[in-house]
Amino acid sequence: MNQISIPVETLLNLAALEGHPLARDARPEMLCADTGARYDFLHQPVEVRLEDSMVLIRSTEEPEEDQTEAARLFERARQRARDGEYERVSPASSRCMRGACRPSARSCSPKTP
Repeated sequence: MNQISIPVETLLNLAALEGHPLARDARPEMLCADTGARYDFLHQPVEVRLEDSMVLIRSTEEPEEDQTEAARLFERARQRARDGEYERVSPASSRCMRGACRPSARSCSPKTP
């Protein structure tokens, strides 16, 4: 299980920079939903929880075969960049990221006592 901890303040600032600010007093469910959408590239299912002033994002490990494929695509994109084939870097990078996406349920919950 992978876990990322991000201060709520950081997520609010990021949303504002991207042009869709969240209110500082946004309901926990709204903050969780926005965060889940922002990190939907993580292996599914993704769980988003609020604990004090931190947002915790948890996802499961990628299957071994997907990790191997992502590493192969990353290496191909890196080699193309080294060779100056910049127009071909983006498609390989995009495929690498899309390989991590799986449609499934995402849970969102405030801290439970």
